Amino acid sequence: MLTPKQLEQRRKGITATDASAIVGENPWRRPIDVYLSKKGIDQPRSAESEERALTGSILEEGLAQRYVLKAKPADRDWRIFEPKQTLVNPQMPWVMATPDRFVFDMPAGQGDELGKVAMKHASRAYPAECSHLLECKLVGRPVQHWDLRSADSADEDRLPVYVYVQVQWQAIVTGVQRVDVAALLNGTGFRVFHVPVNHEYCKNLLDICYKFMVDHVLADVAPDPDGSGSYSRYLSDLCPRNLVDVVDPSEDAALAELVTNYDAARAVESAAKKDKEHFAQLLKAVVLDRAGFIGQWGKVTWLTSAGQVDYKRLIEDLAVDSATLDKYRTPTRTLRVTAKKDKV
Repeated sequence: MLTPKQLEQRRKGITATDASAIVGENPWRRPIDVYLSKKGIDQPRSAESEERALTGSILEEGLAQRYVLKAKPADRDWRIFEPKQTLVNPQMPWVMATPDRFVFDMPAGQGDELGKVAMKHASRAYPAECSHLLECKLVGRPVQHWDLRSADSADEDRLPVYVYVQVQWQAIVTGVQRVDVAALLNGTGFRVFHVPVNHEYCKNLLDICYKFMVDHVLADVAPDPDGSGSYSRYLSDLCPRNLVDVVDPSEDAALAELVTNYDAARAVESAAKKDKEHFAQLLKAVVLDRAGFIGQWGKVTWLTSAGQVDYKRLIEDLAVDSATLDKYRTPTRTLRVTAKKDKV
């Protein structure tokens, strides 16, 4: 787990998890989340995510030891070392990472010497004699992001993109030429992925993140809207509650184009919703009196759930009036767009 000091330090640069969000490949964070975190504004973490983080931290050492048993060649001795600080690239102070483990490697029979090397570097940020890095992943529900069927593919092609970005960024910070990923998938499948450094990829990644750092973090300018829930929350928090009257921007071509584009997207969404319901009905007609089907193409189930609460009946049973309910309402803003249609 990161210390408060490390968390504060990481606000001053771009970390491995930041990088995956900046390039749009992190399923849980978006560029706006990175921007806000650098300003000291973090989204509150749920109790579930806090529990996952704590569990992962506790099990990390076990995964590292299991990795050594599985991956170490018989003619080599390994020592693994957990860095106790956030690492900073000496040439680029804004490039930061906190790898899970350093791996030290020597021929078998030199274990004592290897232990001395590891201890010598225990307080250094950049162990020059480190063989490679190790990243440990405890993977539950996000296991669908991992390509486990393509056994003939290279390891780096089977990782989720956000993990690939993370380990390449760690290589940029530390200068290593390889990062191994040890992953426990769904609690039972232990896999090791060997990921070499892709120097061209790292260069492009650095360029993108540097531009984000300059254009947004240092300039204090929020990134453009991206359609994410994170950006919607940001806009809601930004807006005042006491609203002014609707104004007439006159002939604002940019605003008119936005309204037209929104209306077109809404029409496409409506058509797609009808298509989706049509195909859902066709699938239900096939499943019908079964629980579902499974095949190489995936899985379809139609199972009974608890259902949604009928709040209208609940209110009637509790004899609650509307005035009482008003105490529990959270004011929200609703966007409504009415596009003028050309007369035919």
